[in-house]
Amino acid sequence: MDLSTDFRDRKMNIMRASKLENIPYEELAKFVNGRLVTMENSLAKICSAFSVYIKKMSSLRNATDDLAVLFHEYASEEKINKSLKGRILQFSELLASVGDSRDIEVKQLDSQILKDLCHYETFCHNAKAEVRTIMSLKEKEMNKHKQLQKLRNRNPYKREDIIRAEASLSTVMSSISRSLKELEEHIHQFEQKKIEDIKSLLLKFITIELAQHSNAIQLFTESFNEIKKIDVSSDLHEFEVMMKKSIEENSQKRTMSMCKHQDSPVLNTPLDNSKSEDTSSQLNQKYETKWQSTSMEATQSDTDYSSSESYQNMEKNESANS
Repeated sequence: MDLSTDFRDRKMNIMRASKLENIPYEELAKFVNGRLVTMENSLAKICSAFSVYIKKMSSLRNATDDLAVLFHEYASEEKINKSLKGRILQFSELLASVGDSRDIEVKQLDSQILKDLCHYETFCHNAKAEVRTIMSLKEKEMNKHKQLQKLRNRNPYKREDIIRAEASLSTVMSSISRSLKELEEHIHQFEQKKIEDIKSLLLKFITIELAQHSNAIQLFTESFNEIKKIDVSSDLHEFEVMMKKSIEENSQKRTMSMCKHQDSPVLNTPLDNSKSEDTSSQLNQKYETKWQSTSMEATQSDTDYSSSESYQNMEKNESANS
């Protein structure tokens, strides 16, 4: 009588447990798994976006440092515009401070935001593994149910075997119930941790950005005031003075070089004068000799011509007399 009563009570408990826990169990496992998948994908995208953001901020920091160096080099090489030189040197130092502020921002974003977000990949992976463990227990429970049903159909009078099968099934179901309760607690803690962490991370992110931007506003305000102090008229006057001075110096150098060229000993040596005098005297003698020879030839030709005419007149007179 006691065995039959115990058998009946255990059977009712198993049926009641399967009716009450079967449907919520599967639905809860599906809900938790879907929630974890969605959370993992979303946080992975956010983590990737933060990584890109930090890289761009790092590039901006490097560009700021490069600008500061270039402005410092330009101001160091400037020799005329004193006002511009001093203010740009001051501006380059302030711009370098902005770069340092951005470097602090990049390091804080990497250590306080990105690393904490990357940890959620491990959290989601562990939670999904826990869900898979519970699902495997569910399959084990279903197999125990099938074995118990077969045993009842084949040997309904073997109460010891049936009782052992029911005890094994009850153990599995209690394990499932315990795992399900742990899953509910874990997913509740996980959800709470996720909300608190996202809230904390966003507050940290906003605080870091506010600190950097407020510092940048202060530094750029000082830079604005420094650049505003550049005296354009004074620098322009200095430029005009230096330009005139440079032109005068170049003109004097050119004049001195020309004077030195005119007073050069190569152009004014006695040897050159003697050579020129000798050459001119030789040319004069040559022209005089040629002129004299030409005159003599002309005189001789006139004499010959006159003698030939007198000879012809004599011949004419003799012929007339005869």
